[in-house]
Amino acid sequence: MFRRSQEMKRGRLGIIVLVTALSAAACEDTNGDAGGGNGAGGSPGGGGGAAGSISSGGAGQGGEPPVCKEIAAKYGQAVASARQCDPLSDVNPCTVKVEWGLACGCTTFVSATQQTAISQMADVKTEWAAAGCGGALCGPCQEPTSGLCDADGGVGKCIDVH
Repeated sequence: MFRRSQEMKRGRLGIIVLVTALSAAACEDTNGDAGGGNGAGGSPGGGGGAAGSISSGGAGQGGEPPVCKEIAAKYGQAVASARQCDPLSDVNPCTVKVEWGLACGCTTFVSATQQTAISQMADVKTEWAAAGCGGALCGPCQEPTSGLCDADGGVGKCIDVH
């Protein structure tokens, strides 16, 4: 009886781990920057599921049109452009809070000086909705409290502060 109880607990734990992993994969950062505690993620990739990879929040799966993955990648590129900032500026430009992914609504801070990229993000978000994309299973978001412009190899990039 004890052994069967332990096996059932392990089975439930495996399901919890699987659901947690799937939720995390569905809400990955579309631009490769919003992972980790300080907003630094891995480099963009195409597979989804690993921290910092490009993910469409399930685009192309679960009956979504294949174009959703392309739209999500376009949005990720716009977010990456909007994160560019001048680390030598006297004023912190990373003050505009936007969604970093299209499927889940998690947020990140981008530079107020990047109005063209911010406008492009809004246009791509409209395109996403018009294509019928969305509906991913998402886990909880770690919402940032602010953003800072950080010099990453001499190039300024907004990072999230949690």
